[in-house]
This record gives sequence, structure tokens and C-alpha cells, in this order.
Amino acid sequence: MTGTEPRVEVVVASLHPDPGPDGGHCRVTIRRPRLGGRGFGKPGDDPARWRYRSYCGGCGHEGPDRTSEKDAVEDGHDHAYPGWREMPIVAHRPHTHKRGPIARWEAAVAAAYPAGWLERQGPVLELRHGLGSRHVPGLAPGGGYLMAVMRPEPKAARQPEVQQALF
Repeated sequence: MTGTEPRVEVVVASLHPDPGPDGGHCRVTIRRPRLGGRGFGKPGDDPARWRYRSYCGGCGHEGPDRTSEKDAVEDGHDHAYPGWREMPIVAHRPHTHKRGPIARWEAAVAAAYPAGWLERQGPVLELRHGLGSRHVPGLAPGGGYLMAVMRPEPKAARQPEVQQALF
């Protein structure tokens, strides 16, 4: 080392939970490098440094470097919550701050998932469409991730040929 290399500090990626106490139950957080205090992924930075990595504070497990935050989140869930990919897919969480719709959605999720899953901060798979493909930490009942399961966009309806002939 020449002393001119950027200082790399590993930090919890913004908006992700802290890893929890050492020796606790396995849970997911995402770490990423911060280069010399300049932030992460700035234009001109080496793309090889644009890494995310899952980390488990319970047992110290670290996933591989990923260029995608989403892939790192999935790695962490494969470690902490085996079988999460086979869990039921629920409707998208309501976009409201009103307690009634949220409480009904949380009750439906609790009924669909196994006992103890949500208490362990297990992920909830929710059906989404459009641009909302990020796995969101902390919004599932119990504080786990809402995992995006993307619904294909509907194809444009074809007009009957008779109608097309009129134009």
C-alpha cells in the first residue's frame, strides 16, 4: 500500500436494520463499503467497488459481494430464513397512514404465515407491479423485510378487427 488508496469503511447500508447482538438469532442486514468518506457509487468510481453484502449479527455469516442491493438482501434471507421463497405471496401493503387498512392487511398476513415467522422478523412476500421492485426493510409486520414479487404488466388489449376496419 502506498497510503494513497481510498480508505474503505464497512457500514450498514442506509435504511437497513443494524445486525443485532452477537450470538442472537439470525437476522438480515446489508453492509456496503464507503470509500474515503465520499459516499458510495459516485460517478467515476470503480464499479468493482459498488458492492453490497448481507451480514448476520447473530452468527457472523457474510454473503458474497453483490452489485445489486436486492441480490444481497435475498442472500441474507436465504441464510436467516430458509424456505422464505416458498412463503405465501400477499397483496401489496396499503399506501396509507390510516390504521384501519394497515391493521386489516397485517391480520391477513399473520393468518397466511406460520406461527412465529413474523415475531422472528421473517420476510413477507408481496405482489407488486410497475417500478416498485425494491425489497423494503422494516415494513413487514414484526419489522422484517417486504420482499417484492413482481407481477407482469398486462399486455395492451387488442382491438377487434372489425373496429380496426372502421378507422
